[in-house]
Amino acid sequence: MILVLSGSGEEAREMMRSLKQDRIDHLCFFTSFADAGNYGSGNAFVGRLSDEGAEDLLRQNAITGVVDVLAVGNQEQSLVMMAACEKAKVPYVKYLKLCSTFSYDKAEVFATYTSLAEAIDKQEGKVLFYARPETVRQIAKRVADISRLYVP
Repeated sequence: MILVLSGSGEEAREMMRSLKQDRIDHLCFFTSFADAGNYGSGNAFVGRLSDEGAEDLLRQNAITGVVDVLAVGNQEQSLVMMAACEKAKVPYVKYLKLCSTFSYDKAEVFATYTSLAEAIDKQEGKVLFYARPETVRQIAKRVADISRLYVP
């Protein structure tokens, strides 16, 4: 059973259509009733997840994978589920819709840990880095001076 952390955006609707078309069993989790209103039919949970609640949701529903299509601005629930998945050893995937342009003037995309670490090494001063613990560990192994890496 796949758990989809969903919002009301087009990416979420695309994910639902794809799962239904491929006949993949799934549950949806929405953070608000407004988001859930666009879902249509099927099994869904609505609310805010605590650490314990996320772990229970995974275990009680025999979840074998999580796809997170929540908007980037809703990171709290993504982080809660990410931690629960890591603890339960359930694969977690963050779905990002890639586009050819970014709204940020100096945004860069890095395809590998090594290329990201090399870019960090070229920066002056401290670098703020916010990611999953495993990603942080992988980057820390590759940067020249980890004391420059600030991880909240």
